[in-house]
Amino acid sequence: MRMLGAQPGWTCEAEVTFSIYGERGSIDVLGWHAGRRAALVIELKTEIIDPGGLVAQVDRYRRLVRQVERDRGADVAVVGCWVIVADTPTNRRRVGAHRAMLRASLPLDARAVSRWLNDPRESVSGLSFLSYDPAVSTIRNPGAVKRVRNPKKAGGGPTDGVGGREGSV
Repeated sequence: MRMLGAQPGWTCEAEVTFSIYGERGSIDVLGWHAGRRAALVIELKTEIIDPGGLVAQVDRYRRLVRQVERDRGADVAVVGCWVIVADTPTNRRRVGAHRAMLRASLPLDARAVSRWLNDPRESVSGLSFLSYDPAVSTIRNPGAVKRVRNPKKAGGGPTDGVGGREGSV
């Protein structure tokens, strides 16, 4: 948000919720450039799990952001969508495996989006990676393997076969 707020003419707000004709959601960061009547939807991802779902989500935001802004008193002429992904080896591998689909929907990179931010005249969309800085983030390792323990074994003692400890009700 700092980068967008530092751009001349841009204001931004985090976690903008909406409910339009039964479709509900929350936009991670919503930017507004009053001079160009441009809205920018920023989707932040620490992990790429479902690339197809990500594209569908961004398309839904692209479709609904005009109404979201209209409800907030703005008339949108230009829409930008920017997906920012944590720069981890796993995310790079997943984006690479789905490059054709992701680039068809999100063709611009960080440099092109940055140029667009200076003069948002047409609707665009892009995907870029953001380097992980442990000195700034509270996330220890955004791409780390997450282990899930079996609840039967987590207690360390014998079980009655139903998932509870022996003698428990």
